[in-house]
Amino acid sequence: MSSRDQLIEELVSELEPARRFPRPAVLVLLWLAGTWAFVCTLTLLVAPFRPGAFGQLASSPHFALETLTGFAAGAASIAAGVFLGFPAGARVRRWAGVAFGLLGTWLAAHVLALWVPALEPSMAGKRAACVFEVLLYGLPPLLAGLFLLRRYATFQRALAGLLVGAAAGAVPALLMQLACMYLPEHILVFHLGPNAVLAAVGAALGPLILRRV
Repeated sequence: MSSRDQLIEELVSELEPARRFPRPAVLVLLWLAGTWAFVCTLTLLVAPFRPGAFGQLASSPHFALETLTGFAAGAASIAAGVFLGFPAGARVRRWAGVAFGLLGTWLAAHVLALWVPALEPSMAGKRAACVFEVLLYGLPPLLAGLFLLRRYATFQRALAGLLVGAAAGAVPALLMQLACMYLPEHILVFHLGPNAVLAAVGAALGPLILRRV
């Protein structure tokens, strides 16, 4: 056996099987399931949902569409953030475009609600610290999402962090649609405002947490 063949054989003998990481779709589903369970539990521990909120979903198509848009925006944001760890050209750009489009649509729906509200504005269900609830409930899912992405090759780290932050903030912000009072100006400032803060925090933390040596 030549020295080269012997060297190759010795190198190969020391190799260990590579760890198989979950596919992106699996990561997205796990994050969504865990985040929704976590945020729902904390929200209900503080106070119940607004009386009649689920009935309003059934009786008002406008409110149901507004809520569904928020859910889709959060799901698309975490999907886009995760896919940034799996560079795939057009697919990554497509998901990022869908996420930003849905986030913009969700925001626009609440701006429009200042003139055409989905429900009769009311202070029923008012929560004293909803702005802090959105921030505090969204921070652990944001950190969890970023640490999940550490094992993958995320090159656009700030963008990935922003998307994960937007997704993390969308869940408690959306639950406040059902738990807190329905006043469009209140929603924009105290529910969607913290969501934007979490997106900015994610953009700042992404380059730090996702840095690869």
